[in-house]
Amino acid sequence: MCWFQFSRKNFLYPEEQHFPVSDYRFGGGDSADHCFFFGRQHTSFDEEVKYCTDMFLDGHAHVLGPITGDHWYVYVVDRIGREMVSGQCLDRRQSFNLYMYGMDQDVAQLFIKAEPMILPSILEKDSKDEGVIMAKNTSGASFSFVTTSQEATDRSGIGSLMDEDNGSVVHDHLFDPCGYSMNGLAGKDRYWTIHITPEAHCSYVSFETNLNADSYDQLVSRVLATFQPRRATLVVQSGRLAPCRLACGPGAVVAAPEVEGYSVSGESLTDVTKGYTVQLVNFQAVESDSGTWTPGSQSSIECSQLSMECSQLSME
Repeated sequence: MCWFQFSRKNFLYPEEQHFPVSDYRFGGGDSADHCFFFGRQHTSFDEEVKYCTDMFLDGHAHVLGPITGDHWYVYVVDRIGREMVSGQCLDRRQSFNLYMYGMDQDVAQLFIKAEPMILPSILEKDSKDEGVIMAKNTSGASFSFVTTSQEATDRSGIGSLMDEDNGSVVHDHLFDPCGYSMNGLAGKDRYWTIHITPEAHCSYVSFETNLNADSYDQLVSRVLATFQPRRATLVVQSGRLAPCRLACGPGAVVAAPEVEGYSVSGESLTDVTKGYTVQLVNFQAVESDSGTWTPGSQSSIECSQLSMECSQLSME
């Protein structure tokens, strides 16, 4: 084993996360099978670090971002024998992760399979996290649903999201009754993947790629414009000689890109191992003078109205 990494964002519902417990069950003779089961609730990152350290004694743990807000945990074990020049490690790896919350409801409906009666439970505002509130719609237009993953990919704009990077969708899937995931290629040997949960109480979109771009600024803007979330967390990991590092020079990997309709609410950067850095940037949708937020500038649709629309749809 030359590289091990465990990383995640802070949980929205930590009490729902089951923690792995190891148990040695001995067979005949001196043989032993190391088994894992998930029997108790998750408690903290400290417990996760201890769990990893029991297996890897040479790992290091880091936390990026505000503990009271959106933050990122990472635990790394690095045993890679890298080429060194003048005492510096030649590491060209980089990856891009964007985590989004409070997706626009006009976008969210594109990841709900054609079951109109599902809509009220998908869009109701029932969340422990005040930041996870669905965007509002002022158009008064009736909701339209999708029936296939291809339709969701095309109508949402996901299919053309990576056109500028020679990207293509290899496989997409629309879950029943709701949810979506896709895997794609960018060029010959780079991947990109998206996972979506459209329900209001846990609205979530993740976008990940290892595209070797000199800058991720345009990609950040395109992804946020596609899903229009209330807030988002960008995590960029990169080696010392990664294209995005060489383009930016020493210091920040991503110079907190300016995205229309969003402000930067926080940044963190740390070197986790041998010049390999992790950077976190938190984005928050900007509120207009009227109190609504952009992008979208949208107002409320009551659940009673939704129920009426859904009943009408189900009778057609």
